[in-house]
Amino acid sequence: MPGRAVGGTWLASTSVSFDISGVEMYVPLASGGRMVVASDAEAKDPAALLRLMDAHEVTDVQATPSGWRLLLASGFDRPAVRALVGGEALPTGLARELRGRVAGLTNVYGPTETTIWSTFWEVPGEVEQVLLGGPLARTQTHVLDTSGQPVPDGGATSSTSAARAWPAATRAAPALRRNGSCPIPSGRPDHVCIAPAIWYGSLPVTR
Repeated sequence: MPGRAVGGTWLASTSVSFDISGVEMYVPLASGGRMVVASDAEAKDPAALLRLMDAHEVTDVQATPSGWRLLLASGFDRPAVRALVGGEALPTGLARELRGRVAGLTNVYGPTETTIWSTFWEVPGEVEQVLLGGPLARTQTHVLDTSGQPVPDGGATSSTSAARAWPAATRAAPALRRNGSCPIPSGRPDHVCIAPAIWYGSLPVTR
């Protein structure tokens, strides 16, 4: 992902039973970086995590929006840190607040079946709307409607079950349009299918 330099020091605070912990372990080890492992007690204490970040000069931190809210409430303000946020829809207000306190912020999305993250969006300094972004390298993303058809540029998509869980659908970003259907006709494992989906804050939630 852009902004992720070789090396760096990653904070590993996510439970290993949560798939996104793989990012915190494998990215630094594969790029010649370091991994700072938080204890169970530290992982539950935002203030302790801040002290751990400072003690080891952490450069990369990943958390869910809920996790970032706790860190911000504890005084998080680290202009040298690159932040990843995923696992939940990223509210625009939180994106604005967090972006102003880090060197860079990346919104990521991906179902477990694609091995953690599949898409990313580098959050700009001025945030008007949170987007899903585009697919990672060697990955294609297909956004389909409930009939398994590609969603047109600017179109909206939702499913009955998802609509009961999420309050509203928003418009699909043109950059996310891809031809295809589920299952992917090519059968290629690097194609990500998001269908049926509902757009909530431009983040698709599959059901």
